[in-house]
Amino acid sequence: MHYRIASSDMNVVTADHSAEPLPAGISVVVPAYNSAATLPKLVSLVHKTLDAHTSPYELVLVNDGSRDDTWETICRLAFQHH
Repeated sequence: MHYRIASSDMNVVTADHSAEPLPAGISVVVPAYNSAATLPKLVSLVHKTLDAHTSPYELVLVNDGSRDDTWETICRLAFQHH
């Protein structure tokens, strides 16, 4: 599973085990704005669903200028789930 996160100011963090491109699979792109409180549950549900139905996949979380702790939450989640 690949996990990429980005912020609207072009900060990008990639948490995966290789620099290889994602083989044929699906990408789930989630825009996040002031979503620190809801992202952990969303990410957990997305992982459970995709793990049960497909492989490989990537989850791309995009911080869209949030004013809360969304970016920090995204970074924490990326490293917890890689």
